[in-house]
Amino acid sequence: MCEAFRTAIYRVLSSDGDRVVATGFSMGVFAGTCAHVIRDAFAGTMPAPGAAVRLSSTTPGDDVVVAELVLCGDPDVPADDIAILKLADPVPHPGGVTVLDETNLGHPFSTIGFPPEYSEQGNAAVGSVGRVNAAGLVELLGRHDGFDIRGGFSGAPVCDEIACAVIGMVTGNDDQAASRRVGFMLPMSTIIGRISRSAHGIRIRPFDETYYRCLAACAQGESRALAEIFLVRKLAEFAYDGVTRHWIYQCLGLVGNRLARSVLQSALTWETGYARSGAVQAAELLASCEA
Repeated sequence: MCEAFRTAIYRVLSSDGDRVVATGFSMGVFAGTCAHVIRDAFAGTMPAPGAAVRLSSTTPGDDVVVAELVLCGDPDVPADDIAILKLADPVPHPGGVTVLDETNLGHPFSTIGFPPEYSEQGNAAVGSVGRVNAAGLVELLGRHDGFDIRGGFSGAPVCDEIACAVIGMVTGNDDQAASRRVGFMLPMSTIIGRISRSAHGIRIRPFDETYYRCLAACAQGESRALAEIFLVRKLAEFAYDGVTRHWIYQCLGLVGNRLARSVLQSALTWETGYARSGAVQAAELLASCEA
């Protein structure tokens, strides 16, 4: 879990500021959380747009930030359980997180929430991304060696540990299951569909040198095979962008195995320009690792 992800998380406070209700996260000058979290923060009533919402940052000092409610969906409709807040200026961490408007089945995820018994330090939950259910929510399959997703996690960002980006927001869990190891996430594609990218400053994850270094650092151990597949899919997505393909090839050279070697060998036969230089350097890196 990258530091930018952790520092972009907020505690959502009750309207009187006396208790932690759940979680929210920064997306630049705006923050996201669940509509039902806002309702809970206002003692069961839904405030009108423009209402002041209290947030507590997780950076040193636990600064309280007052945000303005901009958009609030229907808390009783799973695919519309979203609230967007405009953060005060300045804020402790104005950069926010970068998001990815896609989900990848089986990718490892991590998230941090603030259940009542851990309202200060929070809990981290980890697991793998599951399938989309009939309500349009993505299932989050928790691991048994971590905390489960429960009350207080609603509104928390879900980070894809391979893509190094936020892919959704926790909306609840399966409280009927014995282990409560299954959570639910509203995907970023749905959230972005409700708001304007340009007006709200949401940054879709670019594949550049910074992203390359972040992904390469995260994609280790069991994640390497999944990272290979993710990167090869990105090559097809950026078929006409030589600069992006340059960095994808570079990343394949760092995290790849058999599939990466095959892709790089093929690229050397047809790529040109800057994309080819990335493939050449990546192939040389793989060869040096095998020597």
